Amino acid sequence: MKINKGNNRGISLVELLVALAILAMLMTAVIMMMSNNTVVYRKTKADINVQTTAQETYNALQDSIMQAKVIEITGYETNPSNLVTYKKASLILDSDSNTQGFDTLKVVDSVGNATYKSIHPTKISIKYSVEESDAKDNKNCVVTYYFCRYLEKDVRKCNVYVTRTYDFAGKTDDVWGAPATEGAWTPASTAEPSADDRKAYEDYLFTSSLQEMTLSVDYEKQSIDMTLNFYDKNMVYNTSGIVSIRNSYVMKEMRDRTAIDITVTETTTGGGSSGSGTSTGGGTETGH
Repeated sequence: MKINKGNNRGISLVELLVALAILAMLMTAVIMMMSNNTVVYRKTKADINVQTTAQETYNALQDSIMQAKVIEITGYETNPSNLVTYKKASLILDSDSNTQGFDTLKVVDSVGNATYKSIHPTKISIKYSVEESDAKDNKNCVVTYYFCRYLEKDVRKCNVYVTRTYDFAGKTDDVWGAPATEGAWTPASTAEPSADDRKAYEDYLFTSSLQEMTLSVDYEKQSIDMTLNFYDKNMVYNTSGIVSIRNSYVMKEMRDRTAIDITVTETTTGGGSSGSGTSTGGGTETGH
């Protein structure tokens, strides 16, 4: 049998170079596609994370405000050094300096149109009822949100810290002690925290993705219009909404009844009108 040996010359160098060039182009296209998909995935993940954080923060504030029995808001309109604490007028003591009633936030123009001032909160303290399995009546919890603004790499940020105290069984959760040294920073301070300050109180940190928050309080409708702006890894997300307080005596006096004299620091026992969170004179207003 005759064997044709003319086809056994193998692959030439030119053919090999052409094959390698084609393979390189295909690999480059695949790598670019995978890289783009990775970027899109990371961007989508960061977007989802900041949206989730925003919703969790808003929901936590909403839940606390809706069931409030007493609420105090400290903040400023334009100048961070001019802090004012707002609460129900009947709870303001003569010794309270820089404290105003919620009604002072209302502004009426010359034709009678009412608007409400926007404030940037630095602290929101809320007292509400909680159930305790060993107690016959509901007891109280005071949750306090601290909004600590600072500048990081030319970006304004705002950390949110949370503490809770209870008036039954001596229970306390997430409450920091006194500063270690005189003048030491705490989340209750009006000064901007350093990186070390923020690390020292990270156990009480609720979120570090908030950039700014503003409130508009309508004391007549017992509602708070909240706007929260979030910024994390170049992702921006805004959420807002109006929260209605269920109890009708939180920002204004109860109708046809003597005001309930309670503060966010005292202990009250359940069973009475101040402990149940409802008003027989004014009714209970349900938030939406």
